Amino acid sequence: MAGTQIVEVVGAQAVEPGGAETAGKSLTNRMSGLLDISPILEDPRLNGANGARRAPPEQCDFSVSNDFEAIAAWLETKRTGKSSRTAEAYMREAQRFMLWAWLVRGEAISDMRAESMLAYAEFLRNPPAELVNTRPRGMSTAAVRAKAANLRFITAYGEVKWKPFNGGLTPENIQYTLTIIGAMFRWLVSIGYLVRSPLEPIRHEFRIKGYSHGNRNALSDRQWHAIVAYVELMPRSNTDEMREYERVRFLLMIFLNMRLRLSEIAQSRMNSFRPRRAAGGTNWEWLGVRKGDRPSAKLRDEHAVPAPTAAIDALSRYREAMGIAPKLPEIDDSRPLILNLSASAAIGKSQIYKILKSVFRGAAEAASALEEDERQALRSASTHWLRHTAATKVVNASGDLMSAQKLLNHADLKTTSRYLHASRDKLELASEVSSYRWRLDPADVR
Repeated sequence: MAGTQIVEVVGAQAVEPGGAETAGKSLTNRMSGLLDISPILEDPRLNGANGARRAPPEQCDFSVSNDFEAIAAWLETKRTGKSSRTAEAYMREAQRFMLWAWLVRGEAISDMRAESMLAYAEFLRNPPAELVNTRPRGMSTAAVRAKAANLRFITAYGEVKWKPFNGGLTPENIQYTLTIIGAMFRWLVSIGYLVRSPLEPIRHEFRIKGYSHGNRNALSDRQWHAIVAYVELMPRSNTDEMREYERVRFLLMIFLNMRLRLSEIAQSRMNSFRPRRAAGGTNWEWLGVRKGDRPSAKLRDEHAVPAPTAAIDALSRYREAMGIAPKLPEIDDSRPLILNLSASAAIGKSQIYKILKSVFRGAAEAASALEEDERQALRSASTHWLRHTAATKVVNASGDLMSAQKLLNHADLKTTSRYLHASRDKLELASEVSSYRWRLDPADVR
């Protein structure tokens, strides 16, 4: 056939504004001889030009008319800021997925639903023998050729010399593959090409990275209310139970209101919180702990994060429950921030993680008001979800990315802080207005 187009995705040229055709041509120019895909791109059953899950064309940010062009545009975005190895991995996975969709599944990518993705996962786990490129130990070249002759991959478009497997993929490799394909689908949704990702409903089945209910790896307000309701039902009939309840409450409040990482909380001391004189009174701040360091007055200002009233109130309540006086720490109070129930020693980050993980799972089971996908997401939540949740709120509350970056104490703060000039007043305002309050909604108690 004239104008042969071959499907081995190994590269792409720049996507020019409105240039889906250019992107498609530049992609096919990087392909090698597997098969002529002209009939596929002309087949309305497979090309996705009228896919069932397509969004209205006028809503799409890219001028692409079918699935192939849309995926070519996605691959082009992966060339920027990615290593050549990473970009090649994205291209390899896209190639395998497209060929499976067209030649094995017989379905347009923009028609796919969750059941299609379950079928793809099974294909990865148990690929057909004719697609496995294996040579058993001791097998002669003649025997390999004879075996290959009997395991030809014959399709409606002729024989395809495509052997993308050396055997079935492990669960870890399946997760990796679906994470990349999931990223592709999320991008297609984000540009207005698709209305929904077919992987989204089954994201937990394979623990696919990058998906969650609502914002990525962040709790919704409904999930947060479910957590509060669950914690409020914890027993408090003796000192240990009361302290356990107060410790859980404090952990949640300090994660959300100080936007800290698990390692930062585990390393903190009581005097990580320090008072600071300010106009109109005294404000509090948390002095960051760099790896291997303890809090010190010598730490530079960019490591000091304003503590909102909600965080200081939680600290005062927690110290009182643990039998520590005074209610707020003094400069020489170097005991660990997170204590065991006897208040005699620290607990490590592994134990902190397990405590909160148990709370998330318990809240998910107890919250009958949540939808099943919300409950499943809550079961999967970790301590870092609290940081993502807080980050989402502080960015939206402050409307100032520079202030938000300081409040979040990002790892690259020393690099970016030389360009940032957020005032102390702005930081304290952003910290205060984005804080969480402990409030039990009676409607959430079941």
